[in-house]
Amino acid sequence: MAIRDKSRGGTPGQELKHFTDRENELATFQRLLALEEPAHLPALMFFGVGGTGKSWLLKRLRNALAEQLSIRSAYIDFDRQSGGPSYVSDFSNLLAEVWRQFDVECPRFEAAYSWMKFKQGAADRPLIRHSGEVSAGWDLVKEVASVGLKDVPGGNLLAWLGHKIGEALSKRFAETALAKWLLSQAGHDDYVRLSRLTWQEIYPDLTKRLGEDLDEQLPKRATKRCRGVVFVDTFEDLAGGEQNDARRQVIEEPVRDFYKDLTSVLLVIFGRDRLTWDKVDPEWANRDSLDQRLLGGFSRHDATTFLGKCGIDPGLLLEAILRVARDEAVPEREAYYPFGLWAFAPIRSWPSEIGASSPSPTRLTWRPAITASSRSAS
Repeated sequence: MAIRDKSRGGTPGQELKHFTDRENELATFQRLLALEEPAHLPALMFFGVGGTGKSWLLKRLRNALAEQLSIRSAYIDFDRQSGGPSYVSDFSNLLAEVWRQFDVECPRFEAAYSWMKFKQGAADRPLIRHSGEVSAGWDLVKEVASVGLKDVPGGNLLAWLGHKIGEALSKRFAETALAKWLLSQAGHDDYVRLSRLTWQEIYPDLTKRLGEDLDEQLPKRATKRCRGVVFVDTFEDLAGGEQNDARRQVIEEPVRDFYKDLTSVLLVIFGRDRLTWDKVDPEWANRDSLDQRLLGGFSRHDATTFLGKCGIDPGLLLEAILRVARDEAVPEREAYYPFGLWAFAPIRSWPSEIGASSPSPTRLTWRPAITASSRSAS
């Protein structure tokens, strides 16, 4: 039984066109996109040390998805050198960014997120849609807070606010998904309840709300389960090198909840380390819940094919590049780091001082990046 069923980057580089190998990974991705309902989408994890081509594969998957216009996507990067820290410190920022990039109406999430931010003391509009339009939710919260909801009757909340503040209010929100949600009895009662909760009480419910909205609002694909994809990059930075497994599991818990609640969305994660979520729940060891795939180096055939596409013919130069890009971590397996191949692909001839008869690989010094945290992890 799958986990979900238990309770119910950037522009491609110039050499991307020469990308070779990874056909199995591409086939797995396409197979999940094509799953028929009511199948459950597993979380898909690609992991490996720096230089094994995770970034290239991610770009290629995003390119493949872009050709299927009916599937929305979002890209989240936990890289602490960029915007990652904001997602680590407040997971609601990640949820709001997914909503922004999917660019569909999410009234349940919008209402709760707006109230939460208001109760946190946000000074300005925190919600900007992909189109550039300011979310109606924030303006509505400010209007409601100015008059209070102590004497609000059951029924049409917007009509009551229009009487309190002016008819312009109801006209401004009349065509939004949020207004249509509030016109329902469930939406009305939910909004009044949110107004009385603390932000700490609202926060845990955000992921479930976003999942319910996306199930309703993402474009339908006839008979297909997957209607959206979230790509997550640099996953190792979420825990920030935390070596205590128990604490790391707590830090990663919001992502596990994200997967469980967004049932029509395929979660594709890229990171350095294999996930150990099965220590939290053995069901994560089931590939129907979490499909993990180690990215190793290219085979000699694929490495030679790649270099050939880059204009490097068989010979001394090609052999020297292969020696430098060799994955030495597993001596018995002949494999080559994709990034090492790419780094020297622009080379077309040896400098004259090296000599054609005895190329010196010591002049090529690329090695995969190894950090203190990756050394200790290994």
